[in-house]
Amino acid sequence: MGRKALVSSLLVSVLASFMAWAVIWTLQDSAETVRGVGDEAVALSILNVGTGERADATSNGSVGRLADLLSRYGVAAIINGRGDGHPVLWALDSEGIIPWLSQYAGRLVPSDRPQVILFKGSYSEGRWEAGLPLTLLPEGSSVIDTINPTHDNNGTLQGVCVPSRQSRLIPGTYVLSSMPKGLLDELRPLLLSTDLELGGLEERPLWLDLVSSPMFVIASFLLVFGLMSTGVFWRVSATGRRDDIRLVYLAGGTARTMVRSNFVGCVAPILVGVLGGAAASAVLTGAVSQAPPPEGLLECLCLTTGLSALVLLVLMYLVLRWAIVSALRGCD
Repeated sequence: MGRKALVSSLLVSVLASFMAWAVIWTLQDSAETVRGVGDEAVALSILNVGTGERADATSNGSVGRLADLLSRYGVAAIINGRGDGHPVLWALDSEGIIPWLSQYAGRLVPSDRPQVILFKGSYSEGRWEAGLPLTLLPEGSSVIDTINPTHDNNGTLQGVCVPSRQSRLIPGTYVLSSMPKGLLDELRPLLLSTDLELGGLEERPLWLDLVSSPMFVIASFLLVFGLMSTGVFWRVSATGRRDDIRLVYLAGGTARTMVRSNFVGCVAPILVGVLGGAAASAVLTGAVSQAPPPEGLLECLCLTTGLSALVLLVLMYLVLRWAIVSALRGCD
């Protein structure tokens, strides 16, 4: 069982580590758009409340209408679509309010075509420098510059986009530089006209951000599936040793001593597999992302690694106990 425990633990640990990365990236996506917008920034959760039946004829120009509204109140906005649209942040800032985009004052205004400021080191920047098609950007986009991201970018966001005036607003997180009196009253009907609705002004709880993240959901599903598969694999392997278990019992061994001795022999392989899987996933993910480890990753990896080891040890004990007790039935 030792070798099988080692390999299975390594694979489960890799899946657990990927879930740790998913948690960190989800937290970054939740916070990154708020940083750098301003001390009075307000995050709005904008939800899709229909399939288009409520949208009026002007919804295709809702970006231009929102830009005009924000400009009238002297407010800038960063919009993160959270999977809707393209992997870019939308920016609407006619007065250079956003500090890390202040050098583009007067240029972050919607026009007849999307304008993009690429993040340095992103996939799209490499394709742009090589003269290749920018498939991850909105169609017809014009690249106006490149800029260093002001936050830990996980490699998915390609840059900042000023959408065209005729674009339609998308659901996601809208971070406004401030919330002047009266702005919210005018914003609600604008959102409703394009089948969107204000979900709330307060910061969403962590669990809601996690369950809303496709990356976290997929990583969690794979981890649960991996644990279930490991349990079935260990159970089948232990069942195949039924004759050996009965022979040891007839020679004077007891169920308790057999469970203890087999479990002790599997502890080291499980721990080695878990640590090896965590190290391998960290190296692989770091090599693919081509970015320094994000803040909080080490703590999250330690937590998932420790929990994985604990769950696997408990699972191994239960499997061994079940297999030995089942094999000894009828031997008395």
